[in-house]
Amino acid sequence: MNQIIFLIFGCLLIISALGFWVRRRNVVKSGEYTDATVVRTRNVREANMSSYSPVVRYTVNGCTYEVEGTVSHPKIKYRDGEVIKIIYNKKNFKKIVIVNDGPFWLILPGVFLFIGIGLIVLGFIIGRLL
Repeated sequence: MNQIIFLIFGCLLIISALGFWVRRRNVVKSGEYTDATVVRTRNVREANMSSYSPVVRYTVNGCTYEVEGTVSHPKIKYRDGEVIKIIYNKKNFKKIVIVNDGPFWLILPGVFLFIGIGLIVLGFIIGRLL
């Protein structure tokens, strides 16, 4: 029974990691580039840790959008008023990727993938031992 729990959680983590990567890849692959202005930085607090996510404003087809970046950073990376490059989804203008966001968007899915694989391996090991 324990091995099934490890296998299920492992698979869920791997699916989450791959889903995040695929969604981001789709925006980058089929999106449109434009300039956006950082209007503020949002402090994201989780588990006694702070990280910072930029909120950007940009215009598409005469409509102005204000969207929070999908990746937060341990330090403030963008200053208010700074103009940055983004990629927006042509079908949903509120889905964006910040072009120079660095490797941070790989960290969480990478951790999920690593832990998911570890749980699956652990599930198989427990299954063989019992």
